[in-house]
Amino acid sequence: MTNDNDVKWVYHIITSNVERHIALIVHYVGLLSICLGSSSSSSFQTQIHDDRGRFFENMDMSKVDSNFALKVQDMFSTKSLFKKCVQVIALRDNFQYVTMKSNNEVMILQCVIENCKWSLHASCSIYGDRSIWVLTRFDSERTCSVDFPLTDHRQATFTVIKDLIKNKIFLAGSKLSTPKDIVHFICGEHGLSIFYQKAWRARGAALDDIRDLLRTPTRCSVIEYKVDAGGRFLYFFMTLSASISGCQHCRLVISINETSLKNKYDGTLLSASTPDSNDHIFPLAFCVVDSENDSSWTWFCNQLKRIIGERNDVVIVSDRHRSICKAIKNLKLKYKRIVDTVFHSCGKTFNIVDFEHKMRLLESSAPGIREKLESIDFAKWSRAYSPRMRYNVMTTNISESLNSAMLKARELPICSMLKVLRRMLQRWFFERRNEADCQVTDFTKTIEESNFVMNGDLNIREGKVPLLMLFPTAC
Repeated sequence: MTNDNDVKWVYHIITSNVERHIALIVHYVGLLSICLGSSSSSSFQTQIHDDRGRFFENMDMSKVDSNFALKVQDMFSTKSLFKKCVQVIALRDNFQYVTMKSNNEVMILQCVIENCKWSLHASCSIYGDRSIWVLTRFDSERTCSVDFPLTDHRQATFTVIKDLIKNKIFLAGSKLSTPKDIVHFICGEHGLSIFYQKAWRARGAALDDIRDLLRTPTRCSVIEYKVDAGGRFLYFFMTLSASISGCQHCRLVISINETSLKNKYDGTLLSASTPDSNDHIFPLAFCVVDSENDSSWTWFCNQLKRIIGERNDVVIVSDRHRSICKAIKNLKLKYKRIVDTVFHSCGKTFNIVDFEHKMRLLESSAPGIREKLESIDFAKWSRAYSPRMRYNVMTTNISESLNSAMLKARELPICSMLKVLRRMLQRWFFERRNEADCQVTDFTKTIEESNFVMNGDLNIREGKVPLLMLFPTAC
């Protein structure tokens, strides 16, 4: 078993086939082989145990705490990862070392104090078609004094400082927004005084790494952005993994809308959402653009197509079509009573026969209105003439509700606004997943309540069972 799906499959067999005997052929593959042969971009935050020792594919240097210690036969995916790990340990334990030898095959480190016994040897080994670095010899005993504070540290390079702050610099409530904050953080956490210039370089390198994450392909969320010829920002598109996987199980009647940003630089936020099985708002994607125009809408829809895929049952609901907006506005001004009754029921009918009946009632109250509505195209506002299933989604109310939920976030700068939207979506998906886990009925809560109400309006009568006599022919 190599992933969670294998575990679920075995669990399903055990729980649902108690009396069946299933022959399984199990082939053991070392975890190191799986890691080295994997093309996944996932980062292992903790060590993986193999037959020979621990293997580190990647590490969060800010989590190298007092409980972490190097051991002989520890394996690292790259030389730079091994070097950074030793540097962070030196900062943590308040000692320094010198490099006695370092090349493509071996690395030998020794404590900077002449009589100290601390030293280690690491060598490069070939595993399959990939090279890894193995700690072959390690003397962890230190005879040097570590009681006095160091005003500077030869292992405290700006790249190491960058790795210590990178995953904390943009956390909610983080106090690492300036180089001065980083100086105080390193002094408080590691007891080390660093210069302002080093903190400034570390912060810049951390920001560069974070920006590079946008260019890294991922199997989960989709993030895209576009700049003009001069390198200035134009568009930004974002959708979360939960939205991508969840939209495959929703009624793909997608409501798209726009709302203005209220920050210093203005701009427009485009959004796409759909109702879920509980008729709640299910956000699909967000896009920040300079303004609402043909170019920005085309770019947004192309990105939206990527996450939905090639499907023939997609319906786009929008109030951005100028002819629709103009026609509805005129109807509300001249025929408010008709719009509230006949026109709405005409658009909601499911078949053409009922539609024509409602349309004749509409024409009797407003002669000539059919030609005006027909010029817009019935398929744009009528459920009966829609080429695809619209279900019960006839308006853009879910988009308007989503805009209301984002009201305060729209006043923030773009980066802060996107973080607020991400947290909002994560909270929604978390709460709904917990609600779904506790569900014991066949349908969702909204559907069950709707069925209960409709059942109360049903009239139940006793029926008769007709009897057909074949021989002789008589009823």
